[in-house]
Amino acid sequence: MASVHIEQIQQWLADRGDVDALPGPVGMFVEIRFDRGGARPAAIDEDFAGKVLTVDSPQGIVTISFDESGQLQSLDIS
Repeated sequence: MASVHIEQIQQWLADRGDVDALPGPVGMFVEIRFDRGGARPAAIDEDFAGKVLTVDSPQGIVTISFDESGQLQSLDIS
């Protein structure tokens, strides 16, 4: 199984010029997207279709967004 830590993702983003991904007074804004263009498959989980969940974590507030078919769309950490 592949694994990556949020600090690695933050550094990759900062290295490409997105310095607001790094923790700091004006930073720590990271969104990880899972959606793609093209045809949408049938609903995976109708209970989560169009829902947004927000939870606290050691890295900040995590917003988990699901698309209209109930699939994971994005994770936003701020």
